[in-house]
Amino acid sequence: MSQSVAELIARREALEREIQHARDTGRAQAIAEARRLIEEHGLTEADIASPSLAPTPRRKVPAKFRDPVSGATWSGRGIKPRWVSAALEAGRLNDLAV
Repeated sequence: MSQSVAELIARREALEREIQHARDTGRAQAIAEARRLIEEHGLTEADIASPSLAPTPRRKVPAKFRDPVSGATWSGRGIKPRWVSAALEAGRLNDLAV
């Protein structure tokens, strides 16, 4: 079932036309869906370009505990430092409150 070069080129051109048609159809459907959603939710260009949808930068949380020996602090978030764990075991975490 050997095909000539001309037949293979013709098949390739037909496939490229099908691919382009599928891309165009998909793009048109995506645009129609986007327009429908914009209308449904009453969005404006400003809503879409709004930086409010971007993640907000994290602000630093103030320290809640301070180690009297090293002066290290801990906000109460994240992994507990060893000095906090030791204070918890000794029942004196309140002594470290800032």
